[in-house]
Amino acid sequence: VRSCLAVLVVLLGLAIGRQALSMRTVAFAAMIIMIFRPEAVMGPSFQLSFAAVAAIVLFYDSPLGRRVLTRGDSGLALRAFRAFLGLLISGLVVEFALMPIALSHFGRTG
Repeated sequence: VRSCLAVLVVLLGLAIGRQALSMRTVAFAAMIIMIFRPEAVMGPSFQLSFAAVAAIVLFYDSPLGRRVLTRGDSGLALRAFRAFLGLLISGLVVEFALMPIALSHFGRTG
C-alpha cells in the first residue's frame, strides 16, 4: 500500500509540475497513511520504510549527492563509476539511517 501510495504521490507531483522526490512528497505520503492507519506509525515497517526514503531524498538533495550525480560530458567509464558510487553511498546512508530503528525493534542491524 505504501509503495503504491508513494508512486501515486510522485506521479501527482509530476503532473502538477512539482519536483518528483522531495521531503514534502515523503511527508505527504506519511500524512495520508497516518490519517487512515494512525497505528502504523508505531510499527517497524512504517518507520523503516519512511526513514529509508527520507535518508535517500536528503542525500540526493545534499551538495555531496548533487556532486556525485552530476553527469557532465564524461566518458562511459566515468558515468558508470558515478552510478556505482551513487548506489554505494546511498546504501551506506540508508544503512546508517535505519540502524537505530532496527536496533530498537529487533536488537540487531543489517
